Amino acid sequence: MSMTEAGAKYRLPELFRTKGELLLRQNPNDGTAERWFKRAVTRARDEGTKSLELRAALSLARLYCNRGSDEEAHDLLAPVYACFTEGLDTRDLVEAKEVVDQLT
Repeated sequence: MSMTEAGAKYRLPELFRTKGELLLRQNPNDGTAERWFKRAVTRARDEGTKSLELRAALSLARLYCNRGSDEEAHDLLAPVYACFTEGLDTRDLVEAKEVVDQLT
């Protein structure tokens, strides 16, 4: 596998998440975005890329919140956020903490 292929593979969770965000903007009531967010979370988890897992989980948790599924959002996002001990002032972690705190 070339470096380019390896880099592209590493970015797949973010591409899946972005596709979900775009689909959500097009049709918020369609379940397609949720499937792409779940795919992004799973892929990032499988690859061990915690930062990408956090971003995907945050997108999916927001979707759940908008649907009124706060408990499901919390159960998804809180454990991912809890894995981080450094960089807590980064944008993604600050946003994740805000969502987790709102759900607690």
